[in-house]
Amino acid sequence: MRDEGGRNLAALALALALTQASGWRLLESDTAEATSDLCASVFDEAQTQVLRTVTLTGAGLSLAGSLFIVISYLILVRIRTFPYKLVMFLSVANVGSSLAYFVGLASINEGNVHECTSSVGCILAAAMTQFFDVASFFWIAIIAFNVHAVLVRNKGRAVEAYERWYHLVGWGISLIITIICGALGCFGDSGIWCWIKRDRQTARFFAYYLPLLIVFSFTASTYLIVSSALQHQVQGRTVTRRLRLYLAVFVVFRVWGVVHRTHNYFHENQMFWLALMHAIFSPLQGFANALVYGCNAAVAREYRRYCSGLNTEDRIEDGDDDLDDDDVREVRAQELTPI
Repeated sequence: MRDEGGRNLAALALALALTQASGWRLLESDTAEATSDLCASVFDEAQTQVLRTVTLTGAGLSLAGSLFIVISYLILVRIRTFPYKLVMFLSVANVGSSLAYFVGLASINEGNVHECTSSVGCILAAAMTQFFDVASFFWIAIIAFNVHAVLVRNKGRAVEAYERWYHLVGWGISLIITIICGALGCFGDSGIWCWIKRDRQTARFFAYYLPLLIVFSFTASTYLIVSSALQHQVQGRTVTRRLRLYLAVFVVFRVWGVVHRTHNYFHENQMFWLALMHAIFSPLQGFANALVYGCNAAVAREYRRYCSGLNTEDRIEDGDDDLDDDDVREVRAQELTPI
């Protein structure tokens, strides 16, 4: 019974792998020949520069926000709860995604925006984007699973036994998908930045957007179950609002990529405004995750203590002089869930 939740999560991961298995053979049927049209930028030099500027701006904000969460976890001992640890791992994935944008755009020849590149730097950035983006999807699903285990199944601190399963799903599946894509030669210049090549549409779907859709469906259904289970409890409304915020951020910052890539699949002529929305929102995902998952009253309070030179090494106790009863209850709740 101790590993029941972990086995259920592993079963979900296996189902995803089996669902994708039927699509990997189709990847080899994608044309591997890059034509001059595929190598040329689909936008003019000014538009390309705009896309790169907003991409790097968003990636910079996400890098800063994600590093803030990681550093907070490392230096503020009193917030090192298991749920915040999961948020920290999500932030690590977001750090990798943010760095991938910088590596990729730096590898593209700035002297000729129409030059297609298959440089080592671009391939590395493409692999980083694939691995860390998909890993971030799974860590969002893992956080949802953990919230359900605590609030609905009343597992309490027993969820900490699932951590090895969480890492297996969070990093393992993404690594396998990335290795397969690399072995099939899928990585290179995707037009705006380095990712899966534009002539590998099937690879894009099975390696990236299928996991995204599965994670969204799982997260949405899980949060719906949690909200229904808590609707008659005192804090049910507050929890429901928070869960809706988690889901809304996931949708708003990822939907533009789905819309843009879907349009690319059916239409040869790309639309600049869709590419621009994609370039604005996707790189900002890490920044948004840091705000909604990692920045809360407990973190702000601990930074005030840290900056004031107060002791931040001890665990919070009910008798702490600087905490009232509401503060203590809030911290106790955050020890089990990041709500």
